[in-house]
Amino acid sequence: KLWLGFYFLMLRSHEDAKSTGEAMLNFAASRRMASFAAWGRWIFAAGLIVEGKRYEDGIRMLDQSMTELDPLGVQLFRPAMLCCKGEALMKLGKSEEAQKTISDGLRITKENAENLYLPELHRHRAALCESLEDTEIALRESIEVAQNQDAKLLEIRSATDLANNLIAQNKLESARKLVADYC
Repeated sequence: KLWLGFYFLMLRSHEDAKSTGEAMLNFAASRRMASFAAWGRWIFAAGLIVEGKRYEDGIRMLDQSMTELDPLGVQLFRPAMLCCKGEALMKLGKSEEAQKTISDGLRITKENAENLYLPELHRHRAALCESLEDTEIALRESIEVAQNQDAKLLEIRSATDLANNLIAQNKLESARKLVADYC
C-alpha cells in the first residue's frame, strides 16, 4: 500500500492517494503498527495537499507523522514528507518557512542517500528562487537528477517548469527546443 500511495502522489491523483492513505491508517490501527500509521497519515495528508485544499490540515498531519516516526528512528520517506510540506507552505505564501523545509529535505537526502524525491525537492527549490537565472539552474539540476533516476514523470514536470522559465526570460528558441525534446 505504501508504494501504491507513493505512486498515486507522483501521478498527482489526490483521491487515490487519500483512499490509499486511509486504508493504510485502518490497517495499521488494527495491528498496532506505529510506523505504518505514520506513513499512511503522510500519504493521506499529501493527497490533501495535491488536491489543492486544506493545506493547514495537510501540514498538521505531516508534522504529526514525522513526530511519530522520530522516536522510532525512522527516516524513510522524510525527504518526501518535507517536499509535500514545502509545497503546501508555498501555496500558503509562507516562502521563508517553505525554503527552510525544502532545504531540510535536501540536507536529509544528502545525509541518507534517499534520492527518490530529489527531483521534486529541486523543482520546489526552483519555485522559491528569487531570480529567473537561479530558478533555471535549480530546474536543470532537477531534470538531470530525474534523468539519472530514469524518472520520466518528474523529468517532464521539471522540463515544463523550465520551459515556462525560459519563456519568462524571453529565451523562446531555448524553450521551443526543450519542449521539442519531449514531444
